[in-house]
Amino acid sequence: DYSVLDHVKFTDWPKYLSSVNRVLRPGGFLILSEFSSQDSRINDETKYKYEHEDRPYPESLYFENDQHYDHYFQESEIKKLFSGFEILEIGEISKLSLVEAGLLPPRLFLNALLKKGETPPDGGESRRPKP
Repeated sequence: DYSVLDHVKFTDWPKYLSSVNRVLRPGGFLILSEFSSQDSRINDETKYKYEHEDRPYPESLYFENDQHYDHYFQESEIKKLFSGFEILEIGEISKLSLVEAGLLPPRLFLNALLKKGETPPDGGESRRPKP
């Protein structure tokens, strides 16, 4: 998932997770690369503004208008959202090659390597047929 979840609204996260769980085999891997809350587009003024508005998820940093949605993830949000997965690696990385080429201002992404549990969440057999 390269910068997909950061464009999915909170209300649709259960659908996103359901789809991931449906297509990913037990023991399968998921690689995430999402906007980080430490990204250069998030500054102290922006954080203050959005932390003090009446928002459904006040601890989260997101921007929304009629045509676009961006969510800037904190590590704790990824851990909570993917609590049914083993987190093998998680950390921030800058997309320097695009910055150095003058194509983008500095961007910081939160990357995670996750492993789905060996046992399906319902404790039963996986519904996916074996090859």
